Amino acid sequence: MEGRFFDARDTAGGTPSAIVNQTMARVYYGNQSAVGRRVRPSFADPWRTIVGVVADMKNGGLDKPAGTELFLPYLQGNRGSPVIC
Repeated sequence: MEGRFFDARDTAGGTPSAIVNQTMARVYYGNQSAVGRRVRPSFADPWRTIVGVVADMKNGGLDKPAGTELFLPYLQGNRGSPVIC
């Protein structure tokens, strides 16, 4: 929907990155772009730059609203729950 998907820049040596879904972008950033903002998956994890926003997925069932979702590149590791900034 906005920004980019993960690519070769998103490896262990690259700038820590993340992608969020449109619900998370709207909840935390309103009408402003989430791309370029930072998010911290846990206090033990580095701050990550949001590089893209993807469409919502209905993981809880078609009758339930989409929740906030954060996606991290596999090659950069993954820990805990997000802390938003």
